[in-house]
This record gives sequence, C-alpha cells and structure tokens, in this order.
Amino acid sequence: MKSSKEGEIGLNLYHCATMYQVLEAIVHSERVHREEYNVLLLADFSTKKYHDFRELEAFFDEVRLFPYRSISNNPDTILEEVESAYQNSVPYEIAQFEHIYVAASYYYFSLYLIANRIRFHLFEDGGGILSKPKVLYEIIRDVTPVMAEIAQTYGLLDGRNEYVIDVICNFSAQSFIADDPKWRDFDPALEITRLSPETVRRILHFFRLERICDIPENAALVFTQQFANLYTTSREDQIAIYQVSADFFLPDQPLIIKPHPDDTVDYGPIFPEARVIRGRFPAELMPVLLDRVPETSFTVSSSSVRNIRSIFRRNILCGFDFPNTFQAIDHYYVALRLLAEMENLKDSSVHTFGVDVCMLESLAEHSLKIRPEFVHETALRRETDCRQVWLIGDGTFQSDFFQTKKKEMSFAYQRVEVKGVEPPAPDRGHSKADISAGDSAGRPAGQTNLFSAAGFLETVGKEDLVIFLNPQSGQKKEADAVLKGLLCAEARPEESLPVADLHCEKGKNALRSGMIPVCVRKKRLREENLFFPDSDFTIYAYTLDAETKKRVMQFHAEIILKYAGLAEEI
Repeated sequence: MKSSKEGEIGLNLYHCATMYQVLEAIVHSERVHREEYNVLLLADFSTKKYHDFRELEAFFDEVRLFPYRSISNNPDTILEEVESAYQNSVPYEIAQFEHIYVAASYYYFSLYLIANRIRFHLFEDGGGILSKPKVLYEIIRDVTPVMAEIAQTYGLLDGRNEYVIDVICNFSAQSFIADDPKWRDFDPALEITRLSPETVRRILHFFRLERICDIPENAALVFTQQFANLYTTSREDQIAIYQVSADFFLPDQPLIIKPHPDDTVDYGPIFPEARVIRGRFPAELMPVLLDRVPETSFTVSSSSVRNIRSIFRRNILCGFDFPNTFQAIDHYYVALRLLAEMENLKDSSVHTFGVDVCMLESLAEHSLKIRPEFVHETALRRETDCRQVWLIGDGTFQSDFFQTKKKEMSFAYQRVEVKGVEPPAPDRGHSKADISAGDSAGRPAGQTNLFSAAGFLETVGKEDLVIFLNPQSGQKKEADAVLKGLLCAEARPEESLPVADLHCEKGKNALRSGMIPVCVRKKRLREENLFFPDSDFTIYAYTLDAETKKRVMQFHAEIILKYAGLAEEI
C-alpha cells in the first residue's frame, strides 16, 4: 500500500453508503487513482451488509466509518453534528483532499462540504437515476422526508449545486442525456471488465462469491427490489409483484432470482422451482459470475440492471409506476388479448389515456408478442376520421412515461434550509405550488380529468373500439362513474354524466347499446402464498360496429397464473 499522510502523493476521499456505491468506488479508484492514496468514508449503518468491512482495505489505503446513526434530521443542528462526526472519524483536514467523490449525495456529509466551500465530484445514486431525480426524491421522502427536502433544496439529487464539479454517471442507463457540461460518463460494469484478473478475484473474495454455473440457456434472471423496506409497498404486495410478473412475462422459462442486497424476502418457498442466488452483492458483478448469460433479464425498475442490460438478449422492465399499478396487470392483459384477436382492427392505432405505459408495452411485446402502434395521449380527444382503438384507464393517473421522457428536472417539493449552510437561489421547483411539465403533461396544474369520458364516447366513430380498463386497487375511477351512469338504471345522470345531451334517456340508450361487459372470473388454485387479488372484475368494451361487437361477445379465454395461484376465465 502507498504510505502518505503528509500529502506527497494525491489524497482522495470516497463517500459511500450502498453496496453498489462501494463497488463503484473500488472500480473508480482502481481505474483513475490507482497510484494515489485513497480513503473510503463508509456509512456506519451499512457495515452489517458485509462479512468484514475492514477487508475493504484491500482496495483503499484507509477505511473510516461515518457515524450517521448519531446524526439527527434536525435542520438546526445537522451541520454541527456532521462537523463533529467528521472530525472524530477522519484524521485529515477536509481541504487536504485533492479529490472528493460523494455517492449517496443526499446524506448530510455533502452539507459539510458545501458549508466549507469544498468542491466535490458527485456519483449518481444508481444506474440511470440521474435523469430521474423525482424518482430518487420520492424514494428518499418515503423513508426520511426531511432528508429528501434538504437534498432537493441544495441541488444534491441532480448535481446542480455550485460546489459539485461534475456528476459521474452511466450515460447508457439514462432516460436522456442532459445538455449539461457537468455530466461525465462512467460505466462501472464495463470498467470492471478492464480491471486486472487479480483485482477481480479480490473483489469476488470480498463479497464471498464464486462462479454461478449450470445456467439454462433460456433462463430468466429476475432482479428483485426492496419495495417493502422502502415503504413503497407491503411485503405481501412485493411478493405478489414477482408472482404475477413471472406469470405474465416468464411463464415457461426457468427462473433464477437475484435478490436485492437489502431485500429480506425469502423467495425459496414462494418459487420452489426457481434457483435463488444467495449472498449480498451488487448486480453489476453478475457478468463476471455467470458461466452462461441467461436469455432474459427481468426487473421492475432496478437501476443495477440498467448498467448490465446489454449482455442479455431480452430485457423486460416494468417501470417505476408498476408497484402502484401491478394489481391491474390482468385488466391490461385481457384488453390486449382481446385486441390481438380482432383481425379487423390489426391496422388501427391504439390510443391510450391514463394507463401505465411501460406495463402496457411490456405486456404487448413480451407476453402477447404483439406490437400495436401505441399513441399515448395526455387528454381524451378524437381528432381524426380514421378508425381508432382506445384503452382508457384511470383518468387521474399520470404515467411515469411522460415524466422520464422529458428533460424537465424540476418538480414540486418543500424547501428546507439547514442552519449554517447557504442554499442555492430558489429554482422554479422550490414550492409545492409548482408542478413541472412532467407532472401535468399538458393539463393545467391541479386539474384532474374534469372532462367526461361519456362525452368522449359521443365523439367516437361507428367503427371505433373503446375499452375501459376499469382498474382497481383504490385508484380514482372516472370510468366507473361513467359506466354506472350508462349501465345502472338508478344512477343519477347529473352525478356521472355531466354532458347535456346525455341527460335524456335517448342519449343514454344510444350509448348503452354499444357497451359490452367483459367479465373475468377468478378461482383459487391454492390457499397458501396467495397475495394477488382474487376478486372477479369486469372491463368494458364500447363499439357501434356490428362485426367488432360480435367478436367481443364471442371472446373467451382462460389464463393460468401458477405462481400467483389463480385461474382466470374471460
């Protein structure tokens, strides 16, 4: 090891909290600062993840623990507590470091640097997350709200703080590449392959890993996430997410499950025929562990998979909305399967409104092997004379698709300042009254779907087909109100059909004549490990075309969800 406490050679500091960040720091220090003196500042709460965190001294000249467990979330005392923690943890003045690299920048060490006017490099928190600061903000907010507000106030999620020299990220994992001179490309999974065999061996030894052999060629590698730990879902919903995902996307493939390092669910009893990879380690190491690359990777929205997806023949990503929409996956599937059997509509574009775009497209491509021409709308509007197909979900739901495809980085949050740390000037996203273009997607701020779906039906052509997905799981259901008004004699038109022409019985009867309920009955296949909703449901198809109506009326199918433990009959 190098020996320098007097600064004869470069002195660098790496701040990390997660396993991925530690691996990234190892790879970066080996590739960029190998001949210099590197210090790792590791969050104290993360040491339990490793067999022996002190073995990190095989890669860093010193490993120091930062006592985050002793630091409060009180904005009035944070700076004082962090200063004391640093002085008690690191035997160097902060100004002695030539380079400081901060991963998990939302932790409060960053505030210490800003308060002391120390410039630093920022590592993105996970692969691809730099272009989704709102997603990162919401994850942090669900666990520690004050930390999320402070991080956004000080520009620590997207690196806009003036003391951030540059933001080191994997360009290939981003939703878009911002026109920002601070962005620097660094692909940790690629850089691992450029390390010496001996360094790779030491990395694998640190994580206690051996080669993973006997991988079936057509296997699917499932990367789980710790939704329950982050309070994104309940534990039961987390299990249900992977059960129905396997049923709809991977029904005939051998499953290999790679749990997230912080995932506490035991998947063995849930997937008795699957191979569960034991050990806690970053997914970026999978390429050097596998004796054969599986055909498919599956994840809901894992940032790690975005760093290694190029090695797989097929990648299935369900998106950041999926934990909130997965309970309607069979609604989406039934609608798409119905469309797939409509020969007379195969050349028609499919317009969507209020749907989970990523889940819909993944089901079409990977489950049903169809590729309709989707047109994702932000309003219910029919502007052409050609035949159209519409899939209408929750009128108040705004898909992640419209947020992550925009180069709009601001969003609504509560500005929180830390005593003694000068914040940047307020940007246009500093107030909860501000809603970005990614949130509104063409609708005025604060406006839900005030226009009437029933009124929209009056505009559809005689050959059109409109399908109401009628999603469950507590979402607001504009479609439900419309359908009750159309199908229930006791419904009051002024409550559900705010369109003058529909207040007359003649108008309602005209719409009723085109509305067809498509009913799905569910039957339990077992009683244990049953976490996906087992209630019957109905979606509604609307058309005035006799041939289309006949095909809908004759539609029948059965679905076996072996992992979820349900049989569904349409």
